[in-house]
Amino acid sequence: MTDLGTWRNHLKQHLTDFAPLAGQDRSIDLIYGLTAAAVLWEVRDAPNNAAQLEALKTACGDEKHLDTLRRALGGWDVITRLDAARSLSSRQHENADLREALSAVMGYFLTDLFAEKMIQPSITVAGDVSGANVLIGSQQVIVGDLVIQYFQPKAERCCPKPLPLPDKFGGREERLKEIMAEIKAGTDTAITAVHGIGGIGKTTLARVLAHRLHTDKTFRAVLWADVTRSPNVSGILSGWVVANADSAFNMSSYPTIEQAAYAAKQRLDGVIDEKCETCEPPRVLVVLDDVWDNGLEAARTLRLACPEHTTVLITTRSENVAVNLNAKAKSLAYMTPDEAVEMLALHLAEAATGTLRRLGFALGGHALAMELAARRIRKEKRPGETDEQKLERCVREYETGIPAGSPFDGLKLEQGDKKEDNLTRSLAYSYDSLSEDDQKRFRALGILAHDVPFDAALLAALWELPLDAVYDQADHLRLLSLLETDENYYRQHPLLRAYARALLETTGESGEVFNRYADHIIYVTRQFRQLPVDQWHTLTPQLPHIHLVGDVLAQRCLIPATLDDTLMARVGEFSWNTMRYLNRRPEALFVEVGSQREPQRINWFEMGLKVWRGANNPEREAATLNNIGGAWDALGEKRQALAFYEQALPLSQAVGDRSGEATTLNNIGMAWSGLGEQRQALDFYEQALPLRRAVGDRSGEATTLNNIGIAWSALGEQRQALAFFEQALPLRREVGDRSGEATTLNNI
Repeated sequence: MTDLGTWRNHLKQHLTDFAPLAGQDRSIDLIYGLTAAAVLWEVRDAPNNAAQLEALKTACGDEKHLDTLRRALGGWDVITRLDAARSLSSRQHENADLREALSAVMGYFLTDLFAEKMIQPSITVAGDVSGANVLIGSQQVIVGDLVIQYFQPKAERCCPKPLPLPDKFGGREERLKEIMAEIKAGTDTAITAVHGIGGIGKTTLARVLAHRLHTDKTFRAVLWADVTRSPNVSGILSGWVVANADSAFNMSSYPTIEQAAYAAKQRLDGVIDEKCETCEPPRVLVVLDDVWDNGLEAARTLRLACPEHTTVLITTRSENVAVNLNAKAKSLAYMTPDEAVEMLALHLAEAATGTLRRLGFALGGHALAMELAARRIRKEKRPGETDEQKLERCVREYETGIPAGSPFDGLKLEQGDKKEDNLTRSLAYSYDSLSEDDQKRFRALGILAHDVPFDAALLAALWELPLDAVYDQADHLRLLSLLETDENYYRQHPLLRAYARALLETTGESGEVFNRYADHIIYVTRQFRQLPVDQWHTLTPQLPHIHLVGDVLAQRCLIPATLDDTLMARVGEFSWNTMRYLNRRPEALFVEVGSQREPQRINWFEMGLKVWRGANNPEREAATLNNIGGAWDALGEKRQALAFYEQALPLSQAVGDRSGEATTLNNIGMAWSGLGEQRQALDFYEQALPLRRAVGDRSGEATTLNNIGIAWSALGEQRQALAFFEQALPLRREVGDRSGEATTLNNI
C-alpha cells in the first residue's frame, strides 16, 4: 500500500464486511463508527509493512498517535473482526490518547470517504459527522462522537427481542429462579436492581433471565440498554427506535431529551402492538445494564421511553442506584462452593470435583475470575506435564498467590484489555469511580490479613479517622460492593483484598499503612497480659491480624536496614505482650510452610530477645529466654529447651530476680523430668522451692511441690510423692487454682 487511493479501494471491501457486525451487537462504541475499525483492520493485515505504516503516520499527524494505534492493534492477528471492533470500542472509552488518534486518522480520510460515498450524511454537516445518519454499503448507521448503532431498514419493523444467550451459564440457577419468580409476580411498574461487584455475573444473569422470560411468554418484548460508565441516552433511544420501529427517527428533531423519550415511547408502543406476539398481561421487559451512580438521570430518562406495561430490570455495582431509583435491591453474592463447581465444570469438564472446589474456593466464587482461570488452564501446557498436573499447579498458584496479594497479571487473570477479559480492569472501574480519599481508604484495606473479619476500631486506626466517622465511610464502600458486613464485623472479598494490596504496593504506601495496622494490633495484644486466660476467647476474631503483624515484624527484623528505634520499640512491645499467649497456646507457634507445619513463631520470642539484649535489659532477656525454652519444651524438644533455660538462669541470678530464678530452676527440673532424669529434676526443684517461698509465690510453690511429687512417684517412692502432693493441695485451694487443684487431687 503506497498511496491513499489504493488504501481507499481496500477499505471499501472492509467497510462492507464490518457493517453487519454492528447488527450482531446492537451497540459498538467507536469514534466515527465502524469506519475506524475498518481502517485499522486494513493496517493489521501487515502491521510491520513500512509503506503502510508511513501512510498511517501521515494520517495520524504525529508519532504519538501512531504509537497509540500500534498498541491498539496488539493481538489483532489472532482475533475476529467482530472481536477487534469490540476491543477498539472498549479501549477508546477509557483511553483519551486512543480517541485523539482515531479522530486524527478519520479526519484525514473524512473528505475522501464522503467523496467516494463510502459514508453519506443524511443532513449537511460542516466538518463533523456527529449525529448524522450514514450509509455504509447497504446498511444505515448513525455516527456520534462515541457511538455507532446499527439500524434495520424502515420496512423491517420488528419486535424487540432479548440478546442471544451467553455461551455458557452455570452455578446461578437457584438465584436466577428466585429473581425470575419475583419479576413474574411484580407489577407493570416494578423495578428490580441486581447489584454486586464487577465480574460477578450480573450481565450474564440478566441476559439469561430476559431470554427465558421472553421464551415463556412472561414478556412479549425485551429492550436492552448498555448504560455503562459513560451514559449516552440519545444513542440508546435512537438504537431502540431505529433498530425496531422507525429508521428515520432523528433525535435532533426534538428540543429536549425528554420530548425525544416520549416520541420514542410512542414508536415503540406502536411496533410492539403490531409485531410482537401477545401475552397476558401484555408486559414488556426493559433491561438497563451496568448503571453507575452517574447514570441515575440517564436511567430516569430512559424510563420515560419505556413502552406500556414495562417492568424494568437494572444491573449495577452500586446499591445507591437501587435506593435512588426506588428499586427493589437484589444482591448477587459470590458463588457457593457447589455453585462454583457447577460453573467451572462447564469449562473444565474432565477435572475432578474436589479440584474444582479448591479452585472455586481460592477464587472466592467470583465468576469472572473463575472463567479467566479456566481459560488459562485450558490454554497452558508445559512439556511433559499431564492435564492433571497442570490443573494442580495452577490451582496451587491461586491458593498461595491470592492470600499473598499477588497482582492479577502474575496470576494470569488478565487476558485482554476489555473488562470482560481482565480482572484488574473490571475491578478498576469500581476503584476509579471513588474519590481520592475513598481510593486511599480502599487501598489501605490491602494490608489486612487474608479473608478474615475486622472491626470498626481497626478501620479507625487504619484510616486515621474518629470511630464515629468510620461507619459512614465503610458504608459508602459497602454500597459500592467493595466491602461487606458480617454481623459485628466487616469483611472484604479475597480478590478485592488482593487488588487493594497490589495498588498499595504500587503507590508505595504499604510501609506507613502497615505501621498504623501494627500499632493498633499491638495495643490489642496488651489484653493477653491484662485478661484472665478464660476471657481470651474475646480476642479470637483478632488472632489472624495478630499472627500476620507478628510474622511481618519478625521478617522485618531480619533486614538490617529496617532496624531503627521505632521498629525495635514495636517489636519489643509485641513480643512482650504475646509471650503469655504463645506459652498458653503452643499450637499458635505453628505456621504452614508448603505441606509442613513448622514452629515458626518461636521467632516472635527471638525478635524480642534481640530487642532486650540491645537495650541491656537482663530481666526481660531472661524472661524471654525462659519462654523460648518453654516453647521448645511444649514441642517435646527437651534438650533444646534446657539450652535456653540455662542461658536464662545466670541472668536472673545476676540481677537478683529471685522470682525469675525460681521459675527457671523449676523449668530446668521439668525438662530433666521429661528426659527421664528424675533425680536431676529433684535437684533443681529443691533449689526452686525455697526461692518460691521467699518471694511469697504461693501458686509457684504449689507447682513446684506438685512437680517434686511427680518426680518421687516416677522413682517409685509413692509415700514420698503423697507427702508433697498433700502440701501442694491446700496451696492450690488457697490461690483459687481449680485446674491445679484437680491435677493434684488426681495425682494423689
